[in-house]
Amino acid sequence: MHGGPSRRKHQIFAVHMVFRAGLLKPTGPMEGGRPAHNTAESHVNFVPKDAVPRHDGAVQASSGEFAGWWTWTRDNYEVHNGPFWHREEDGKVRCVFRVEQKHVNGGGAVHGGCLMTFADYCLFAIANTVLHEGRGVTLSFATEFIDAVYKGELVEGTGEVVRAGRSIIFMRGMLTAEGRPVLSFSGTVKRIKAERTTG
Repeated sequence: MHGGPSRRKHQIFAVHMVFRAGLLKPTGPMEGGRPAHNTAESHVNFVPKDAVPRHDGAVQASSGEFAGWWTWTRDNYEVHNGPFWHREEDGKVRCVFRVEQKHVNGGGAVHGGCLMTFADYCLFAIANTVLHEGRGVTLSFATEFIDAVYKGELVEGTGEVVRAGRSIIFMRGMLTAEGRPVLSFSGTVKRIKAERTTG
């Protein structure tokens, strides 16, 4: 569930770094199922302090790897566990995040709870196409893990609205990492009329 616009967070600095024999930047080509890397570099995604929120409270990054992408800064949990980003491409919503060390579990792969959190973010990004200025809460949510995800990889989420009823919105989607399926999800969002809160 996404609350009201935050009083304090219209500014995000998200530093994406990969440590593998130093601070390294992931590149497109894959080596042995993991991203290849080049010289040390970090990406800073910056949302201006005076950014004007969109109708749904989302603000836009003006620089960095995800310049032009949107994020919700009103959800403290997502801000600390992301940052997650979304935008519309050819009429469909696409969500992304770059895996950092903080997302990795003791086994060296991305924690399943992180992927589920991102999938829930995707659920609302997709639902937003029919919620418009309305609000909603997660009513049901199901996931299936398909493959592991590793630090430095780009995780993408896409999906569709299966049915948008007067009360409940049904959706399904898929997360991929560097092009391979890693998690499938489905869920329902219930429309609500409660006022948005701040903070």
